[in-house]
Order: sequence, then structure tokens, then C-alpha cells
Amino acid sequence: MPVYEYTALDVNGKSATGIVDAESAPVARQKLRAMQKYPVSINEVADLSKQKTKATPSVASVFYRVKQTDIAAMTRQLATLISAGFPLVSAIGALIPQTASKAFKPILAQIKEAIVEGNSFAGALANYPGVFTSLYTNMVRAGESSGTLEIVLEQLADITEKQQALKTRIQSALAYPILMAGVGILVLFLLITFIVPNITSIFTDMEQVLPLPTIILIDVSNFFKNFWWGVLVVLILIWFCFRSFTKTTTGRHMVDKAKLKLPLFGPIFQKLAVARFTRTLGSLLENGVTLLT
Repeated sequence: MPVYEYTALDVNGKSATGIVDAESAPVARQKLRAMQKYPVSINEVADLSKQKTKATPSVASVFYRVKQTDIAAMTRQLATLISAGFPLVSAIGALIPQTASKAFKPILAQIKEAIVEGNSFAGALANYPGVFTSLYTNMVRAGESSGTLEIVLEQLADITEKQQALKTRIQSALAYPILMAGVGILVLFLLITFIVPNITSIFTDMEQVLPLPTIILIDVSNFFKNFWWGVLVVLILIWFCFRSFTKTTTGRHMVDKAKLKLPLFGPIFQKLAVARFTRTLGSLLENGVTLLT
């Protein structure tokens, strides 16, 4: 069912925004009037579940995406509401207006609609693999089958928050080295492309036999001077193809296999994967899920 984002006025004349699910825009207006809200504008939100069929990244997916902090906050609040006795549909409905992320609101609304239509919570989450990981979906499925959904959601919130905190620390530690490396590469590119060609004219006027390293440097400089735009296009295409390749199952498998074989970082990746596996398995066993499940 489509989801509409609206701006409306209440009985006191105050402006309010939100989302509502309806079969069409006129039906959405009727729903709003039944809630004593008088719509000013209604816009249909794209069905983000269709993005799972796209293997290639888009510009919109970079800016219009759900952050892990939003997922962690939603998971924590949902676990609290379910523990307090709220039904799942009512709990999700209560979280939608409180969600600050404009990208996350329509997803929650569509998940709520899928549950109302008879799907399980895990089945509704599985429609958004770009937002909820397979680990998240499978743990929710295990919590539903064992009747410990609120406990599993608490565990998921802890895992998501710890992963986000670790990611933030790593990004903070690598920010300065990456910045210095980028500046160094930019300076080297400018030297080879614009400075070295001016210096090589001196050697050309001298008509002397140049050593092989100098000849190679001059040829590389001339290449970058004439085809720097081509190098930039090739780098962008390589990045785009790599991102597209890692979206596929085969690509992820090959990249993960290559990570484990790295000489210095391979053992670290392996220990992180084992730690995540044992932590998740321990959480499931603690919540009553059998080992074979």
C-alpha cells in the first residue's frame, strides 16, 4: 500500500507533518479528515522496498539512507514499548511520528502495513536488505519463534550501538592519516601534471642523453598532462564497478575471502567475525533459542 507524507492543520490551526498509508491520495485525505487534520499538501513516498532489486548504487542512495544510529534508537524504543505490553503494530505506529529521519519514516510505515496484512515482523524487515542486515532479520525471526522478541530487540540494540561506537572510533583514528594521504596524492598529481613538464623543457633544450628513470618520469608527466581527465574517469568507473560488484553475493564472498587473506589485517578480520558470531549465538541461546534453530 502506498505511503503519503503530508502537511496538515489541526483544529487549532497548528501545522503538523507526518505520514499516512492509504490506497490513494483521496483516501489519505479522508483518513486525515477523520483524524481532524486538514491536509495542506500530500506527496506519495517512493516504495523503498523496490531498491532491493537494484544492484548498482545511486546518488540518491548515498544521501537518502538510514543511519545505524536511527536503527539502534528505534530498536531500543521498540523493545521498551513491547516490554511494557504494547502490541507490535501499535508500538511501531507510536515510533513513526517520533522518528527524525525522513528516510526511515516511510520504511517503518510500510513495515507496519506489511504486518497488518499478515506478514511476520522478520518477513517485513526482509523487504529492506539495504537497511536491516541479515543478522538483524534472523535474530528477530528467532525472537518471534521463541516468544522473546523484546529481549532479542534489546540485544540487537546493544550490538548495533557497540558496532556504531567502534566504527566511529575507527573513523576518528583514520581521519587524519587519510587526510594527509589525500593531500600527498593531490600534491604529487599536481607536481607530475603541471610542474614537471615545465622543468623537462630545460632537459630538452640541453639535448643531453637522459637516464632511464628521468625518461620514465617525463613520459608519465606528459601522459598525465594530456590525459588527466581520462585517469579521473577511469578511477570513477573502477569505484562504481567495485561498489556494484560488492552488492552481489559472489562479490561479497570474494571480497570477504580476500580480507581474510590479507597479511596484517586478515587475522583481525577473522577475530572480529568470530567474536560477532559467538556474541550473537550466546544472545540467542540465552533467550531460549535452541542451537539447531
